[in-house]
Amino acid sequence: MIAISSTEGESYSVSQCALNCVYLRRIMELLGYEQTTPTLIAQDKNTRIFLVKGSGVYVHTKHVNTRFHQVREFAARDKPEVKLYKITE
Repeated sequence: MIAISSTEGESYSVSQCALNCVYLRRIMELLGYEQTTPTLIAQDKNTRIFLVKGSGVYVHTKHVNTRFHQVREFAARDKPEVKLYKITE
């Protein structure tokens, strides 16, 4: 895929990472290894973290495909499967 903006590129990468994490977490659970804490996904900018948490709706992200917002569902559950955090320098 070709991203139009850096925010869209970050959305694609974090969404794909979250999908892979959830897939691997579910395999581990099938093997008998219960996952009790969310998998941490590091980000270098706050923009994507704010979009996942739903604390900001930006006009410039309307063009981002809706299937890449699935990470919001993984992070917003009662027992979240993934959690985004900002890398500090």
